[in-house]
Amino acid sequence: MEIRDFLHRVADELTTTQTALVAVREEDVRIKNALREWQSAQSARHHYR
Repeated sequence: MEIRDFLHRVADELTTTQTALVAVREEDVRIKNALREWQSAQSARHHYR
């Protein structure tokens, strides 16, 4: 029974970790897209001066 409890805890921790990883990857994409948009806006602004 102890081994089964341990395996359940490990599985729960793995699920939590995977969920956090997905959130971090989504935030990474959001930040990269925002940076690209900002860089494009800055480039366009400097281009039209």
